[in-house]
Amino acid sequence: MIDPRHAPIPLDRVGQPVAEKNPKMKPFPSLLLAGALLLPAAAPAAIVWTGAVDADIFNEANWDLSGSAVTVIDPNVTVNDDVVFQNATVSIPDVAAQQRFEVGSGFVVTVDNSSIIAAGNDGIAGPPGAHFPNLPLGPTINVVNGSQFEPFFIFQGTDLYVDGTSSINFRGGGNPVNVSRINLAAGATMTLNTAAEFVEHGQEIFIEGQQYVIKSGPNDASPVVTENTHLWDNLGATRVAVPEPGAAALLGLAGLALIFRRRK
Repeated sequence: MIDPRHAPIPLDRVGQPVAEKNPKMKPFPSLLLAGALLLPAAAPAAIVWTGAVDADIFNEANWDLSGSAVTVIDPNVTVNDDVVFQNATVSIPDVAAQQRFEVGSGFVVTVDNSSIIAAGNDGIAGPPGAHFPNLPLGPTINVVNGSQFEPFFIFQGTDLYVDGTSSINFRGGGNPVNVSRINLAAGATMTLNTAAEFVEHGQEIFIEGQQYVIKSGPNDASPVVTENTHLWDNLGATRVAVPEPGAAALLGLAGLALIFRRRK
């Protein structure tokens, strides 16, 4: 009888020892897959406003930069990351000349239940070369959840969205919507210096996806101007966006259908 302690080691065809199989062990790739499924997803990189020191948007001490490669928050220096303001009160300070908080193309700025107000003639912009309606576009700014956004201007391809609980107030005249675009949800409030500026910037203003001013005709110097005035509650310098009549009617029908269904 062969002592199991001295049993011959099985060899493969080329004379190498055959590894023992343990039926109780799962294959190694399966363990790797299971482990990968249990790992938490990496949090998206972003710079997050804390307001730890004061309200100055350009003060790095007011930001949590730990999840980002961004280290500098200076006027006219592009921030290449997503930006989050939540429950915040923020000032764009009145610095020398006309400055801007600048965010890179493709990134998103979230203004959630917050107030951002320019103290002087400064604003928010995309990087140099960004341009609406031409490409590349700059950043997207989402103003939501009762937020108040009051820059002097937006510039360089900025795509601004304002939800129905929030407001945008441009604190300066001239060209406050500069090669940029504004998308308003029904209920959003917008203020410009004068009512005439709404027509001037009408091609850059959209309400629920519909362009406020449409210019057409063969003569660019004297185009035919069509104003969709029904998209506003009034035609003054401060206006509230209203839904397209057709959309409002559809919403009403949907509400009636829901009431009828509940009564059945």
